Amino acid sequence: MVLHFAAALMRERKGWRVLVICSSGLGTAKILATRLKKEIPDIVSLEQASVFEWKEKDASAYDLVVSTVPLADEGGPYFTVSPMLTEEEARAIREFLERKSAAEKRMRKESTAQRNRPALEAMKAVRRISETIVHLLDGFSLEVVKRRSVHELLADACRRLERSGVIVDADVVIEELRRRESLGGLGIPGTTLALYHARSFAVFRPSLTMYRLDAPQTVPGMDGEPMEINTVVLLLGPSDTDKEMLAVLSEVSSLLVKDEQILAVLAHGG
Repeated sequence: MVLHFAAALMRERKGWRVLVICSSGLGTAKILATRLKKEIPDIVSLEQASVFEWKEKDASAYDLVVSTVPLADEGGPYFTVSPMLTEEEARAIREFLERKSAAEKRMRKESTAQRNRPALEAMKAVRRISETIVHLLDGFSLEVVKRRSVHELLADACRRLERSGVIVDADVVIEELRRRESLGGLGIPGTTLALYHARSFAVFRPSLTMYRLDAPQTVPGMDGEPMEINTVVLLLGPSDTDKEMLAVLSEVSSLLVKDEQILAVLAHGG
């Protein structure tokens, strides 16, 4: 952080670059340059040139162009002043430089914010992922359930999650789980697990819980075939899930379906 601020300070303006123009680039330019340095101490670079050289100059290389004679407009904006630089002229130039300085500071601030935005968004994404994982781990439980059907188990689990503040309306979530089951089997082929999952506005925060049945039950598998299970995994998430939370929930689902080591541990109670 200290290095960041140090770098920012180094990028701050060190002073003004000024081009002074007069008819010949000789006497009056020197007088005007002296007056400018006196009235504007922040000048760090002061170049003198004749009106004939004006069109060859790159006005963007200077913060201020001051001339004792009218100039062609091709070179860019400038101030026409007297060689002795009156107080009114000096005040107008100072006000111009103050506005220019304020505008540049604003642009630097906006530019810094734009440069930092990707890093900030990445940090926020990491935070959301971490929060989702913490919610899942904090609420995780494995419970042995006796003499209940899968549907009774799910209803009871949802009502307990409602009491703990994970769900705001158990009936809505129960209905969503049944709707999801009607779309296709939830038993994981080749295992004794069933993954019941749903996203709903009635879910306040992500949740992962598991229930071990005291006796095997038959449910439709993801391949459409009936299968026996002894473990129900319940994975819930809010319907307005951000992409980071959704990525975590999807990864959990994928691991439960595909990771053989995890499946073996869950199936055998390791």
